[in-house]
Amino acid sequence: MKKPYIIALATILILVGLRIAIINYPSPSLPPEQCIEKPPTECALIFDEYYYVPAARKLLNGEAVNNEHPPLSKLLIALGIRVFGDNPIGWRFFPSILSSIAVGFLVLLAWELTRRMVVVWVSAVLLGADIMFLNVGSIAILDGPAVFFTVLGAFLYIRNQYILSGLILSLALLSKTSSLFAYLGLLTYTFLNSLSDGGWGDAVQKTLRAFERTSIPMMALFLAGLTFYDLWFGAYNNPFAHLDYMLAYHTQLRYTCVSYILPFRCVERSGTIIDLPFSWISPIQQFQPMPFNVVTASAGEKTWHPIAYWGIYSPYWWTTLVVIPTAIHRIIINRRNHVDIRVESFTLSWLALNYGIYYPIAYLFNRWVYPFYFVMSLPGLVIGLSYMLDDGKFSRAVLLAITVAQLLWAFIYFPVRSDPHIEILRALNLPT
Repeated sequence: MKKPYIIALATILILVGLRIAIINYPSPSLPPEQCIEKPPTECALIFDEYYYVPAARKLLNGEAVNNEHPPLSKLLIALGIRVFGDNPIGWRFFPSILSSIAVGFLVLLAWELTRRMVVVWVSAVLLGADIMFLNVGSIAILDGPAVFFTVLGAFLYIRNQYILSGLILSLALLSKTSSLFAYLGLLTYTFLNSLSDGGWGDAVQKTLRAFERTSIPMMALFLAGLTFYDLWFGAYNNPFAHLDYMLAYHTQLRYTCVSYILPFRCVERSGTIIDLPFSWISPIQQFQPMPFNVVTASAGEKTWHPIAYWGIYSPYWWTTLVVIPTAIHRIIINRRNHVDIRVESFTLSWLALNYGIYYPIAYLFNRWVYPFYFVMSLPGLVIGLSYMLDDGKFSRAVLLAITVAQLLWAFIYFPVRSDPHIEILRALNLPT
């Protein structure tokens, strides 16, 4: 059927257009050479661009840098600078394009799993209009490329193209190491879904077969890519030394809290508030929006934000509290009745490994976590939510309301606002 591919292409074009339209905002007022070491506000960097844009500049000078993270996303940022110049277009071009294409592949993934056009449409809107994903996918950080390669790898995996999936997922790992959680989620999906066809032994056998076909090409290309980087830039003698450094670095990123508001947040001894994973999906005690880059303008008594990159949730995130138990219940009931559990297995596995994994990491091991980590959970959430509510008039009405609300939310918090946009928000008494 061609229609999902048309929707995927249209979604990509719309998102690319939106991201390109805002790619130059904010723009620096200082030259690049003054924006390498501890870049000031005038460098116009958004959020973690503070680290990755200077890192890309150093890579272009042949310097190995920021080795606690894998190199691919940083190299793509550097490639953009080489092609388009050391300016916002160069920094943000490839992350913006790839994160837009990721939503197109989410459309195809939703179709492959469900064969329902409602799920396809709603998944595209919810992820495409998600403000956190829109923002982190539009700037020069690790997440845009990582999400793209992860969603593409998942699409190929669901189609049983295991070798190609493993190769693509290796690129996700080379972009951001937490992409490994998504791969583990896919293996968990195979195990759970196989339970509907047979017993535990059959499920284990199918999972091991999928693991063998994906992990070998994935690890081979990942190690080859890391080796190439280490040798080219003189970073490490071998990839295992590099991996050892990455592991040591990340395991020591621990917080020590002096007060708690469990399960929502705690206060670190430096005074920093740590928003724990439950606050990411809670309709009460939500995490505080992070000002990635917020510019304030004023005239008389009026103030507004023409540029407002916020690290903020979308209200549909709260449905995670319903989607997860519903998926568990359906898996149990449908397995007994020998009914297909493919979508429920994917939803539960994806959310468990891309979101649930942060509970032991944060609550038990006290490792620093941040709300924007939830972005990688969104593909599983939007597909699962759309599928579960695509059942009867009332449920579809609820789904329509959620979709419309998300579009309104995106209009309110779109990161770059024109004067007419500001005036509409002001007329509706909405935040400006």
